[in-house]
Amino acid sequence: MKFGPKVKISISNMKSLQSNMKHIWFTIAFLFIAFAVDAQTIHWIIFADTQDPNNGSEVRNSMNAYTTQFIDRINDAIIAKGYMPQKRTYSGSDFTEARCKDVINRLSCGKDDIIVFYYLGHGGRAQMGKEEATSYNNKYPWPDLAFDKANTNESINGLTLNSIHSSLKQKGARLTITIGMCCNAHSAQYKKHGMSTQSRRYKIVSKKFAKKVGQQLFLKSKGDVLVASAQPGQFSYGGSYGGQDVDCFTAALCETVDSYANNDRGENVTWSSFLNEVSSKCTALAKIEGQKFGEVWEQKPKKQVNATLTK
Repeated sequence: MKFGPKVKISISNMKSLQSNMKHIWFTIAFLFIAFAVDAQTIHWIIFADTQDPNNGSEVRNSMNAYTTQFIDRINDAIIAKGYMPQKRTYSGSDFTEARCKDVINRLSCGKDDIIVFYYLGHGGRAQMGKEEATSYNNKYPWPDLAFDKANTNESINGLTLNSIHSSLKQKGARLTITIGMCCNAHSAQYKKHGMSTQSRRYKIVSKKFAKKVGQQLFLKSKGDVLVASAQPGQFSYGGSYGGQDVDCFTAALCETVDSYANNDRGENVTWSSFLNEVSSKCTALAKIEGQKFGEVWEQKPKKQVNATLTK
């Protein structure tokens, strides 16, 4: 059987070939290492109380809407620019304060990475008189997070949304975003707080990509953003999004991205202007839900934006 003519290779030619092969492999290895070093990561961290006896199904639906309507769209916008998404979801038995601390402690970031932390569960603040509450709320505006203690008799005095944000900022990422979708009202028993399960349908308008707003907010911004879904003394309410019960804040967040995608806008958006739109939508949705019961439901997200646009 013939495979071709025989070729004589001299020792000198063999050495030259081996030298060239070493050079090629060295170049490939160098490029691989360089890519690994330069690759940026967007770290999506979700803590969701999916097993809550009262609101577990709403939390699962909210988490799904947040993932498909927000995370997936942002990933579509920034992967082409060299970012690799890494999403970690902690629910069920992992939805604990201890697990959250461990995740934050173990998190390692590069200087151009992005961190997005999203908490879906119960929250609140200590019960106190009206006069004391006014000064207390001004000094401590961010909610205490209940985690797995929400439906127990244990006192909740652990992690605050602000303390999580402070710990995440210390990781040195280019952009750090911390969002708490929880109540921020005064109560001795957090288990009485939570999302309403009424039936407003927030229609998903489209699945268009939101590249302009995604790249503007996540690739051209530097700093940190901290958001609570309600002001001190307020509850976080819920309705239905895409035919499923979810919270008003997540619905507003997704509807705002919808708006940018459908109108192909976002080249001039900032985190402040984007969150102003989210806040307005959230407040309007909660008001509509309350009117169904002849009640006034007030929910206005609280935000702290220290992010600036980069060139």
